[in-house]
Formats: sequence, C-alpha cells, structure tokens
Amino acid sequence: MRSRFTNINFNGLVEKAGSFGYLLFTNALLSLITTSCKDDRSNIENPFPSVKDTIVVFKDTWNYKTIQGLHAGLFKPTCANSGCHDGNFEPDFRTVESSYYTLVQQPVIKKDNAGSYLTRVIPKNATGSMLPYRMKTDLNGNSGIMPLSLEPTSKYPIEKDSWVARVNAWINDGAKDWLGRTPTTIDFPPQLLGVQVLQNGNPLPRAAKYEVAKASAGSDFELWFSLSDDNTAIGNLTNATINWSTDPAKFDPTKEQSLKKGTKKTLNGLFSSNCDYLWYFPYNGSNNIKDDVVWFRITISDAKNKDYTIPNINSMFFLKNLLRGKIQLNRTMKTIVKLLFLYVLFTGCKPERFYTGDPKPVISKVTLNQTSFKEFTDTVVITFEYADGDGDLGFDNADSLSLEIKDVRFAKADLYHVRPLSPAGSQVNIHGTIKVTLKNVFLLGMGTLENTKFQIRIKDRKQHWSNKLETKTISISK
Repeated sequence: MRSRFTNINFNGLVEKAGSFGYLLFTNALLSLITTSCKDDRSNIENPFPSVKDTIVVFKDTWNYKTIQGLHAGLFKPTCANSGCHDGNFEPDFRTVESSYYTLVQQPVIKKDNAGSYLTRVIPKNATGSMLPYRMKTDLNGNSGIMPLSLEPTSKYPIEKDSWVARVNAWINDGAKDWLGRTPTTIDFPPQLLGVQVLQNGNPLPRAAKYEVAKASAGSDFELWFSLSDDNTAIGNLTNATINWSTDPAKFDPTKEQSLKKGTKKTLNGLFSSNCDYLWYFPYNGSNNIKDDVVWFRITISDAKNKDYTIPNINSMFFLKNLLRGKIQLNRTMKTIVKLLFLYVLFTGCKPERFYTGDPKPVISKVTLNQTSFKEFTDTVVITFEYADGDGDLGFDNADSLSLEIKDVRFAKADLYHVRPLSPAGSQVNIHGTIKVTLKNVFLLGMGTLENTKFQIRIKDRKQHWSNKLETKTISISK
C-alpha cells in the first residue's frame, strides 16, 4: 500500500482506491471538517449590526434674530477678523457682550455725508440705524460696504440679504440683550455739524477746513451753527445761547446771550457739503473785539439734556464733535480779524505762540477716575496730558487711528481716532489734556476678580510715537 500511494495526488487516490476507499476517505474528511470547523458565530460580536446607513443631522438651534445668534452667525465669523472688529476699534465683535455694548445706542465714529445716521443701533428703528446701512452702502463713497473682507469659505455673499433682514428684525424688535431685556431709551445731546461765518449774507472763505476766515476789524458778521439731535427737531431746541471769553476755561455766565433762529440755510459743514443751518448769532465787532484771542462756547437744550455746552470739560474725544472758536487780532496798518473754528476731540488744548521745533509728542500725568470697577457696569475714564512742539497731533481722516490704549491682558492694543489739535499747516507748540472713556470693562476669564493696567501712547501726523505711559493697577469684579 505504501508504494501504491506514493506520488499521487488527491484525485488519483480517489480514482485508484475504489468505491470503498472513496467512501472511507470521504467519511474521514467529513469527520475532520465537523470536528475542526465548529460554528461559533453566536460568540462573535458583529461590528456592523446593520447594513443600513445612518445619517446624523445636527439641527441649527440659533435664533438669528437675537444678539447671541447674530454674534454666532454673523459678527464673530464675518466681522471679528484680525485687524478689523477684533478689539482694534469699535464696534468690538469679540464677544456677545462687547458686540451689544458697542452697538446699541452708541454714536458712530464716522458719519455719512448727510448726517442722517448718528447712532449705530437705535432700538425699534432699523431704518435710522447705521449698522444695516453700512451692510448695504459704501459710506461717503470711500469706506466700502461692510464687511470689507471675508474668509474664502464664507457663505455671506449668498446669504447677505438674509443677514440684513435678521439684523433689521433684531433692531425693530427692540435690540434686546442676551437676556431678552430691552435697553433703556437714551436721548443723546445735540451735536454740532458745522459753523459758518457770514458777512453781508456770504460765507467768508477758508483756505481749508480748519483754516481761518478773515473779516475786517470792527466789522459785523454772523456766526451760523448747524446742529443735529436724535430725538428733537432742530427748530425745537431750547435755551440756545452763546458765550465768549479770553480764557477758554472761564466763561462769565452774565455774558451769556441768546442765539437767534433764522431762515434755514444750506451750507458746507464738517461732514457734508449740504448741512442745514438754522441758529445764528449777530456778532458786533465794534463792541466785542477787545482782545487778541476770544474763545466761543454755545449752550443748548433738547428734551432730556438741559443746558448742554459745546465744548464742555467732560467731553470725550470719540463721542462728540467739539467747537472752539478763536478770533485773533493782528494790529497792523490793515487790521483784520481771523476767525478760526477748530473741530477737536479733546479738552483743554491751548496753543502757544511759538514753535519749539521738537517734533516728538510727549504725554504725562496719567490718572484714573477710580481703581475698582464692576464689569459691564462701571466706566473707566483715563486722563493724561500731552505736549507737541510742532502741533501736528490728530488727523482729518476718521479712519486714521493715532491713540493707542492697551489692556495688558490682551496681546493687541485698541486704536482710536483723534481729530487735529491745531490748524492744518500750522507749526505751533500745543499742550492740553485728553480724556478717554472706556465703557463696559469685563472679566476675561471665568473668575470673579481680575487685575489689569492700561498702556497709552499717541502718534503725530509724521508717525512719531510719544513715550508710553502705564496706569495704576485696576481691579474688575463681577
């Protein structure tokens, strides 16, 4: 048998072994299979219990007609880009809270030419709010339509109309905060849009916006004021008066005289070539011009703000347009009076009558209104003094940001616009005081108390940075 089965394959064995050998082998093979391949499928866990595909759909639960929904879907991904509304300037879209507090009932920094949009968000008035207007319109033809830049994957271009409608719906519903609370109604004080000096019914020419208008000494002229108010018609403003002094810090209340309401005139203004002028004062040059310099101040009231002065000692540079009137008397053979109206965003600027030649600005004596603050409630007021040898502090262009304030908790500083602090083209030594108001400071982390400081510096139009000052440490609590 051994030799018989040598070198033959399985098939040969079946053929040559006969029917008995075939059955024997087959039975042996079946027995082997039965004992070696026991079915234990019931003990193996199937990693794929179902052959049916399962698609998981995540439901979008945001209500995009709320401030938190707008922040999640619009402000944060679309507007809080690096170098934009990420804390570099207002509105600040880093958080829901910062978005709300820098939008609702906050005055705009840059106005439209017609002066129609003075507030970023007016509750229940989307038509009069700057926010939706900026999403559809290139402001003054030189600012672009917001947002200015988008991520490559952004769906905003195809969803723009929906987002504008959602913003309008939130505003018209009362611009409620994240807790559903409607903000308290705010009535902003009157704002100054322009000043013109008229003689014989014609505006006296200026070399530039901040340059002087000239009139012969001893002659009469009229000072006309273009004003705006968010809730009160300009003709219904009350207690409109004017005062002047040789000392800009001291005005004698007994010298206060009433402004007059005239026939409306449409003339150039600070922000527009078509400003309405209604209030004026006839200035008697023969009686009133006695000194080299005379400073003007107007006072006016609306329904809520009584006897509001422009400028006033508490004016903040990023909130209000201030007027300072100056008359210089040149005692020459042809004596003339120079009327110079400076629109500045600071308090206490006093130009010297000499040029020091030192081009680098210097700041000093930084102070705080207090050192303990409650988040989202208290306001930080930083005051510091400045001096500049050639007077080139501040910019005409509202997009030029020259005041840097850094909360040391953040990597980046916030930048703010400062208007020119002296006439364009002049070289005068100036010094004064700037007040900065920071609203709604907040805790950065999850704790209940944090300490921080603010670092401050300012640059001039030649890009010279001043020295850097640091405030005392402040505490912020819940």
